[in-house]
Amino acid sequence: MRRHTVPLFLEAVSVTDDTEIWMEAIRLTGQGFRVEVAEQCTGLPAVARKRHVHHLIWCGNGISATMRAYFQQCLSGGKAVMLTGTDQRLVSAAGELATVA
Repeated sequence: MRRHTVPLFLEAVSVTDDTEIWMEAIRLTGQGFRVEVAEQCTGLPAVARKRHVHHLIWCGNGISATMRAYFQQCLSGGKAVMLTGTDQRLVSAAGELATVA
């Protein structure tokens, strides 16, 4: 019997270690999600290839203003999106971490 899984899109916007996004994908799979991973940190929103119900944006080493604005736009549009990861601080254009009010 095949187990029903919930489709989830896991997008990496920053990582400190190349394996952390895959470890998170494994953890989420164990919780019953069918995970599509966008592991490349390009600074631009990734495009999911498959339909998904939930979208997690992984921040392992901060988040750029562009990606923070994208996240806010998704939230405002009613999408099921969440920031996750070990470091969700805003990163300036110069690459320095800034505090977010």
